[in-house]
Amino acid sequence: MCTFPPSNIKNLVLGIQFCSENFSGLATQEGSNKSLRSLPYVVRSKRSFIINIICRSLAGSRKGSLDAKTVERHERSHLAQSRCRVAALALGTYGAHGFRPQNPSYKEVWQTASLYHLVHTAALVTAPFTKHPHLFGGLLTSGILLFSGSCYTAALYEDRKYSMLAPVGGFAFIAAWASLLF
Repeated sequence: MCTFPPSNIKNLVLGIQFCSENFSGLATQEGSNKSLRSLPYVVRSKRSFIINIICRSLAGSRKGSLDAKTVERHERSHLAQSRCRVAALALGTYGAHGFRPQNPSYKEVWQTASLYHLVHTAALVTAPFTKHPHLFGGLLTSGILLFSGSCYTAALYEDRKYSMLAPVGGFAFIAAWASLLF
């Protein structure tokens, strides 16, 4: 069982080394009847190994404590970010290789949506390190859905009326980046 609470980068590296050395003992704990979800600072599965280390390092530098509910919330956030990255790459690839609109100007709309989607998805990775992570992450996600989503839809259907929400998404992007100033 990995039970150290890191509070800085040096401890994070030491914690990763410690947990990787003791990772083989976790297989027996995962199959036991004991509920590992209720224990703080425990790596419960191979899937959450890295997420748990990162979350504990953040908690050590901010609050000094991290419960199982917080770790689970970070895991869900990581899963949502991963899905957004996969969608950005898939839609960008489709736009570059498979999207053939009748009007070539819609290809540029698709490329713009793909670029903003990919860049702001990459920025979502930094959300936990900001002063207001929920505000920054929420505004970026809203911007991606409203701006990129409406541009994708307008390009796909080749109709500008579907891009009416793009300015709202653009303002969400601006607000997200402005939230870093406060």
